[in-house]
Amino acid sequence: MGNYLLAGLFLVFFGAFYFLYANRDQIASAIIRGDFSGLSSYQLAFKDFFTLMTGVIVEAFPFVVLGVGVSVLVQRYMTTERLKKILPNNKVARRGVLSFSGMLMPVCECGNVPVARSLLIRGFSVQESIVFLLAAPSVNLVTILVTLEAFNFNKSVAVARVVATLIIANIAAILVGMLINKDKMLTDDFQAKCDAESKHEHRRGFLRSLDLFKSELWLITRLLFIGAAIAAASQTFIPADTITAIGSSIFLSVVAMLILAFVISICSSVDSFFALAYVNSFSLGAITAFLIAGPMVDIKMIALMRSTFTVRVVALISATVFILSLITGVVLSYVW
Repeated sequence: MGNYLLAGLFLVFFGAFYFLYANRDQIASAIIRGDFSGLSSYQLAFKDFFTLMTGVIVEAFPFVVLGVGVSVLVQRYMTTERLKKILPNNKVARRGVLSFSGMLMPVCECGNVPVARSLLIRGFSVQESIVFLLAAPSVNLVTILVTLEAFNFNKSVAVARVVATLIIANIAAILVGMLINKDKMLTDDFQAKCDAESKHEHRRGFLRSLDLFKSELWLITRLLFIGAAIAAASQTFIPADTITAIGSSIFLSVVAMLILAFVISICSSVDSFFALAYVNSFSLGAITAFLIAGPMVDIKMIALMRSTFTVRVVALISATVFILSLITGVVLSYVW
């Protein structure tokens, strides 16, 4: 299925590239002049599609590389026993520590996916990896400081973002453990990889680490391209006015910002300043819901999570994050 999806994406990408190439002179001239009035709607759409997709990839790729690098270090040089000695034995306490472990790795959410995969390979439970994956993008120093700076007129936005993220991440992990059978949580390919790595845990060496780095980077980058392309297509063909026009209703404004967070797929380290542009159109509660849900579940993240978790797990996580973020946004809209 993944190969067919990749082939379909390649055909779409190639077709769009050919269209741009065939119209390169006209588009390049418009870019140089800064005047796009002479371009047709189709030419503008393809230009915007490539611009947005490239922006998402360029923004996320350095963090993907960093995350894969950390993942390799964890998998190759940190034994399961050593990792478990660092963390508390109590399951609740361990999840609490993992919730704040993003402080040690202040990167975009894309970079946390390979690290979460490495935790699973090292014997951590699916619930523990989910807590890390969902909480780390927002519960880290860079995101917290950027949020405080962007919303310096109301610093409680940053506090609400961190607290709500911690609560939602842990609830999502608990629900996955309660509602989904253990053998239905991981994809067959990733489960096979976990089994293979556990048999060869004693193997070390630079070449082995390099092979692991290349295979992880290829997998995550491939899915990043798919997520970025879908996100760019969504932004290109869904008019922004459709989302912003319903900002007058508290409930609908929160829903609109959650949809925007899902579609825009922007990195958690810069999403605060993006959301700040909507302060005059939406309530602070709706904007906070955007900041909470975006780093956990967006188009890009769903594509990346599918490298590890089954459809059931991804669907349950997405529904939990959306519903709880919606409730949080509505409540905060009345409080503020």
